[in-house]
Amino acid sequence: MKITDLGVRNHGHPRTLVTLIFGTVLGFMFATFITSSTSNRAPWLPEYYHSKDAAPPIVSDPHTGHDLRDAAGPEQDVGFHGEHEEAHAHENSSLASQLYREVRVLCWIMTNPSNHKKKALHVKRTWGSRCNKLVFMSSTA
Repeated sequence: MKITDLGVRNHGHPRTLVTLIFGTVLGFMFATFITSSTSNRAPWLPEYYHSKDAAPPIVSDPHTGHDLRDAAGPEQDVGFHGEHEEAHAHENSSLASQLYREVRVLCWIMTNPSNHKKKALHVKRTWGSRCNKLVFMSSTA
């Protein structure tokens, strides 16, 4: 074989494909054997996966309004950043105040009678300050 001849000579031979499939299957079998014969303790998994008795905790990750229908807001005020805090150090406040004067934002919040008060407090304390007008609508479901 010449140094300049780097092409595969038997690229159309069916034995090449059989060898590839056989090697892949053998590799997966070897990897499965090694992982099953080693310790059952996987250090990268959280602790509750190691015990047979404990079930993993149920993590709440709601994505729709239906999942949040009976959710409670925060118990205490979540607070805001002060104007001179580090979070606002390099902020262009003139542009923000100009947009606040020119762009009007209406926030329409739908609630139901059972959670109207909780949602109203939560919205007013958090993102409601970004709205020029807040409209709360409550209806029976």
